[in-house]
Amino acid sequence: MSKYDGIGYNLRLVAAHEIGSSLGLLHSDDRDSIMSLFYQVILPKEMLPQQ
Repeated sequence: MSKYDGIGYNLRLVAAHEIGSSLGLLHSDDRDSIMSLFYQVILPKEMLPQQ
């Protein structure tokens, strides 16, 4: 997997958002939520909790 250069969209994030929509989840006002109305890059290290 190549490093994200800030151009384009992350397929996993967009797919997760769209799957949530298809399951009936509504958009969130929280800009950090996967269901946010606005697309925001989430780096892999931010997707999982620190152990």
